[in-house]
Amino acid sequence: MNNDEEQNNELICGRNTVLAYLRQLDERQSDEPGPELASVNRIYMESKQAKDDPRLHQIKSLAKKEGIVVMDVPRFKLDSLVGHQTRHQGVVASLSPTKLKTQADLFDMVKNLDGNAMIVACDGIEDPRNLGAIVRAAEAIGACGVVVPERRNVQVTQTVAKVSAGALAYIPVFQVTNLVRTLETLKEENFWVIGLAPNAREPIYKVDLNGKIVLLVGSEGKGMRRLVEETCDVLVNIPMLGKTESLNASVACGIALYEIARQQSLAKNQSKSDKQT
Repeated sequence: MNNDEEQNNELICGRNTVLAYLRQLDERQSDEPGPELASVNRIYMESKQAKDDPRLHQIKSLAKKEGIVVMDVPRFKLDSLVGHQTRHQGVVASLSPTKLKTQADLFDMVKNLDGNAMIVACDGIEDPRNLGAIVRAAEAIGACGVVVPERRNVQVTQTVAKVSAGALAYIPVFQVTNLVRTLETLKEENFWVIGLAPNAREPIYKVDLNGKIVLLVGSEGKGMRRLVEETCDVLVNIPMLGKTESLNASVACGIALYEIARQQSLAKNQSKSDKQT
């Protein structure tokens, strides 16, 4: 646990407070943005306290349902997070420091896009440094936004913000409740979903990447979930010429984004040349 990072995040503590907040998250309908609530990055709990209070068991149960990590920590760690004068009752939740845009915001944005466009979608990214680097690469290459699922994916923590090197100020991050449904809707808006997969047969440079593209990046170890992968229009790989078998998720994302930008730039320049002749 990084105390410096967590102290820069918004924290809520107390058994009733944390439980009520998790219940609000759980009661939101999966197909509606609902009230604007910051996502919970993780929950810190003193396990000795959990034996005596059913509320802590309920917090654990809801956290598991929402895909939120619960960390077992000693009391002095909780004291260091919130201060000795604050009554944490053995539980502290860390909220995202960045207000994310919603699924509805994403669909509003894509309706106004014309011509070539890039969106990065993440599925199961676990390392905040990887997500920060993905956000940074996406903004640098000119993507319109980054999509992260509400569950089973690292959220925008202080580490993400730091690694993004300021990119979060210039590119929107959209949090969605159902990634598969979101991708299907984007396909209805004429987006082509390209999934990065090390075992894919097709090298990325052999695929036509012009038009509206969603680049889908899976987790560092497991890759994309099966249903998410099945939503892709095509799976591509980045050819490896050395002995290293795979790339870091953010590095692979950056290479793939550059190839998309390269192809789209070439097509744009060719179109200008054809008009001049």
